[in-house]
Amino acid sequence: MSKFLSLETTNNGTVLFPIVDGCFMNIISPEALSITNGIITVFMAGTNMSQSLIDSINNAQVDAFQTSWTQALSVVSIPSGTTIDSITAEGGGGDAGPGERTP
Repeated sequence: MSKFLSLETTNNGTVLFPIVDGCFMNIISPEALSITNGIITVFMAGTNMSQSLIDSINNAQVDAFQTSWTQALSVVSIPSGTTIDSITAEGGGGDAGPGERTP
């Protein structure tokens, strides 16, 4: 069974991101962060994108991998002072949801 990170945003509501075998994050700027699982890359826009958000995402991943397979969601605790306004999939960067994937 797949595991997902649950991220609260101000404009997109709750967004689920599949963990797969783990995620890699990259701070692009204080207003942007990218996250990839090797298949899908998404970009988060918001405020105070910092190492503390990456640490929260990593903690949620650890929690997800340590829980039963029946607990598919792991909620990311958004640090105080940080907001995620929106999350968008990379254009042409793979499957951003159910359906066909391009090779």
